[in-house]
Amino acid sequence: MIDNFAHVLILFYSTGTRRAYMDKLLTTADAARLLNRSVDRVRGYEREGRLPALRTLSGVRLFQLHDVEKLAGELAKSKVSR
Repeated sequence: MIDNFAHVLILFYSTGTRRAYMDKLLTTADAARLLNRSVDRVRGYEREGRLPALRTLSGVRLFQLHDVEKLAGELAKSKVSR
């Protein structure tokens, strides 16, 4: 399993009520390990629009776990259909 989950508290304001949600975020290296791809390939998936990324103020990409798992499933399906 991946050790280096980044946990980020995201605050949403809806109809004057503040709600806090926790979501598991992965670094580019963590996403690469999960997908069994290189870090450069993961960046490519983000540039191609296949893997949405959040950016920190310093520009670091963070990927939501469910997006990485979804892409992993798509990659597995495309591998089987070859």
